[in-house]
Amino acid sequence: MSAPVKEISFEKATRSGFHRLYQYIHGANTNSTRLSMTAPVLTSVIPDVHGGLQYIVRYYVSPKFQGVPPHPFTELNLQFAKLGKRCIAVRKFSGAYKSRQWMSVDLIRKCIHDIAIVLLYVARVRVLVLRLLNMSLPQARYA
Repeated sequence: MSAPVKEISFEKATRSGFHRLYQYIHGANTNSTRLSMTAPVLTSVIPDVHGGLQYIVRYYVSPKFQGVPPHPFTELNLQFAKLGKRCIAVRKFSGAYKSRQWMSVDLIRKCIHDIAIVLLYVARVRVLVLRLLNMSLPQARYA
């Protein structure tokens, strides 16, 4: 479930979007159904054509309701969004988002970069070892 938000700051956008999603999962939907809180709650920052920013705060609907999730009340301005498989780096913290937590994003980016290098290295070593052993790799898997 996605909550598009037009705000000036990341902090305000996150608070506003999460508040609408919170109402939805606590029964502000056509069935008055309470949904489980899931993690992570994602916030995307999207530049718009006028030089401003739009934010989208997303909540993963629990597996129990993924087939047919309850429809949110119209005034919440929430949208269904189906996200494909993806790898997400998550930093756990309690409470509302604060600007100082943004600084950890650079650390997460560095960790992801380092992990990608290690995985690439491991994949190349595996290929080298298999070649030395005169074994072949399935092309589609390691291309």
